[in-house]
Amino acid sequence: MANRVSTELAKRSLVFLAAVIFTCAISGQTRSKSTPTPKLGKADAAESQPSPPAAPSTSPDASLIGTPQIADKVMQLRQRLRSLPDRLAPEALLAQTEHEVTVLRETIGERARETEVIIGGSRIISQTN
Repeated sequence: MANRVSTELAKRSLVFLAAVIFTCAISGQTRSKSTPTPKLGKADAAESQPSPPAAPSTSPDASLIGTPQIADKVMQLRQRLRSLPDRLAPEALLAQTEHEVTVLRETIGERARETEVIIGGSRIISQTN
């Protein structure tokens, strides 16, 4: 049951992520096409002196992801999600491991208490010497 829920949640998250990426890619492509570049007149060009760039910048087009690459990535993620149940541990194994962890936690707690008693006893002996 939990396995199905996590798989469904993962699928929904993937679809949402793909939609967001696709929307951002399309929005960026539309924005870069619709934004006119300002043209300088001769007077403006003479007044403005080229200043050294503060940091190397990338053009907006370089950061865009093409639609075919998004589709490829979505397909890869879908395949990974479909193979996810095969890679998950069975419920019986998880329950057994959880039981073993509980037993080990109790054993560690007992030994910690024993160690504290021993350390406390050695402090009394060292203080009397």
